[in-house]
Amino acid sequence: AMTPRRTLRPAALAAALAAALLAGAGAEDFGGDDGAAAERPPIPPETGLDGVEVVSYFPKHLDKRFPAGDKIEALVGLHNGAADTVKVHAIQGTLNSPSDFSLYVMNFTSMAYSESVKEGEEASFQYEFTPNQWMLANDFIVCLRVIYSVNSQHYVHAFFNETVSIVEPPAVFDQQTVGVYAVLAALFGAAGWLGYQQAVKLRLIKPGKPAKKVKKVETGTERKGKTDWLDGLPTPGKKAD
Repeated sequence: AMTPRRTLRPAALAAALAAALLAGAGAEDFGGDDGAAAERPPIPPETGLDGVEVVSYFPKHLDKRFPAGDKIEALVGLHNGAADTVKVHAIQGTLNSPSDFSLYVMNFTSMAYSESVKEGEEASFQYEFTPNQWMLANDFIVCLRVIYSVNSQHYVHAFFNETVSIVEPPAVFDQQTVGVYAVLAALFGAAGWLGYQQAVKLRLIKPGKPAKKVKKVETGTERKGKTDWLDGLPTPGKKAD
């Protein structure tokens, strides 16, 4: 018979799941009203039952750089190499301080499942969590856990427990945004022009004077006309023909 490395009592697990359900399956806890760190009782990382393997990866964030405020998708695969059926109950996650794992910065959503994985079979799950949009860019530890049971014995299996980078969300400036700014600029320009015309009409301001046209003077032709009478006269130092 296989001996689990570490387990949680069914009563304690049931109480933890009940508290998560009361808090709301889709709700996230980012501290209290004063912005303090979350006060969830620390749950140490677990390795689960021998023979049960759990792997995961982030298809849209392979570099493990998670933008604050973005929904992060984790694909979780479970292989049951144990001798009995594994019943998957929930997946949950936390964001922890990189210097002190016991300090919970943020509790992610606890998602409930009801999936039975028979001996020798595999199953995949999708888990999503969102780092708070107001978080400053920094490195944190993300710990993701799957809660399952075998023969009424419950286990907490930490399948991901690594340092990740929370980064600032990328700036979004698409064509729709450009169009909105163009329309607003046109509206403000039209409103300004109408306001100017109305102010001129009410003589609140004086209209601008039109630019004066510069008269073109052909100096070459004029000079030649004034010296026509000198043609044919002898000039000083020059003999007449």
